[in-house]
Amino acid sequence: MLKDRLERINALRKQAMKSEKFLRSAKEHAKAIEDSTPQPHPVKRRKRKKAKTKLSKQYNGVEFTTTQYST
Repeated sequence: MLKDRLERINALRKQAMKSEKFLRSAKEHAKAIEDSTPQPHPVKRRKRKKAKTKLSKQYNGVEFTTTQYST
């Protein structure tokens, strides 16, 4: 029963693929679908500037000496 139905559907599909009217209708349908679907617009995002780190934060916890080095 299922095999017979599949064979019938396959025969109808092959018959439709030979028909110029069907192929023209399929192309029109595909074009109508393409025209009716809205195209998404890309979202523009601004780059966030990185905040510069303060020197006081960079050298936090570092102890500086005032002795001079001789070379």
